Amino acid sequence: MPAFSGMVELIDRFEFDIYLLFGYCDLLFLCLSSPIFGPSNFYPLNLDKMIRIVLSLLTCFFFTGSLMAQSLFLVDNLYLKFQEHDMQTGMVTDHRDLSGGLPYDVYDCISYHPVDKVFYVAYDKYLATDRIMRYNPSSKIYTPVITTGLEKVVDMDFDLGAGKIYFLDKDTKLIQRANLDGSNIEQVGPGQSFLTGWTPVLAVDETHGLLFYTIGGGQINFTDLDTWSPAEMPSSVYVAGGRVGDIAIDETNTWIYWTYNLSQEPSSVNRTNLETFVTETLHSNMEPHNYLSLYNGRVYWSTTGSVIHSTTLTGTDLKMEYDVPSGTFAADFVVMAGSTTSIDPTYVAEKLELFPNPAVSTTTLSFGESVMSDIQILDASGKIVQTRKGPFTGQMELSLSDLMPGQYIVQARRTSGGWVTASFAKL
Repeated sequence: MPAFSGMVELIDRFEFDIYLLFGYCDLLFLCLSSPIFGPSNFYPLNLDKMIRIVLSLLTCFFFTGSLMAQSLFLVDNLYLKFQEHDMQTGMVTDHRDLSGGLPYDVYDCISYHPVDKVFYVAYDKYLATDRIMRYNPSSKIYTPVITTGLEKVVDMDFDLGAGKIYFLDKDTKLIQRANLDGSNIEQVGPGQSFLTGWTPVLAVDETHGLLFYTIGGGQINFTDLDTWSPAEMPSSVYVAGGRVGDIAIDETNTWIYWTYNLSQEPSSVNRTNLETFVTETLHSNMEPHNYLSLYNGRVYWSTTGSVIHSTTLTGTDLKMEYDVPSGTFAADFVVMAGSTTSIDPTYVAEKLELFPNPAVSTTTLSFGESVMSDIQILDASGKIVQTRKGPFTGQMELSLSDLMPGQYIVQARRTSGGWVTASFAKL
């Protein structure tokens, strides 16, 4: 959902490219001037030169790896997850707010602030109120932003220049904005008539001073950021019965990207020029096209909540980028460089499986080759009814003889940090 700031991303990539260029140029100079490749009287090989070669190699390796590292950050409001998936290795890092120890928070949307390098996360806190929190993926620290007056925030975006966050509350039927610390909350325009059954979305166009939004139907609206003056964005793609899935703005190229869904006809990924309102369809087939994210010169979108595809910003080079593991639904996602927490040398696989399920007296818990330090079983109210202390590897048998019939959640803490969960039924 978030409209990733293209300018900030380009600056970050430019910094990486400069370091990488210096590293490769210095390495090339050193090699060509060595006794192996060039005349020894030009620059004889000595300890200083050997150190420079090693440092150049490390620079090239580090920054090349940084450019290639790419993660899918997703929230799952069906299975109650906020995770980071390394798109190269498949490694999964848990980013949920586990304060209170209860994994029942319903995560609805995330938006990444590219300047502060933090997420803003909207979720329904278990036994509390809906809230917007600021989250640092490296330190895993949550900071409250807005914790009262919200009911169901389903999308957020930023006006980076003004230092504002815009958010759309589906249940209160309001579009609002606030300072990044949550102060000075303002209502933007009148209350909206969001359509039942559809998720409305929004995106901020700083370049033109516009707010684009949907009410959950088949067209995109826009208004001036300071003066409420709504109008419909024209497009030849609109048809009766269609639904806009998500929108994101690539401000450096003055395009708005959006997904469009039809029940009996091909769904599509489109882009519309923000100055001429000319629409181009980048990809179309019979699969649903849901949420999308812009990153590193590509547009990513989800189909049926589990498979991530991408093309270039002009619609070429179609790729299937990532297949989200079974049991996870990408309700909203951001593609970006991986956080430091995703570098876990002890990680081999992030799996938590139960069999049989449903179970009568015992069930076997399997977690691949990850090392778990604690196992907990929680009942439907969130009460911990069984605990086991590790470390555990491979699989273990859980006794269910003292549990009443019903639904339960088992959660396992990895020794390297973070929890993984699975649900099961006791017969």
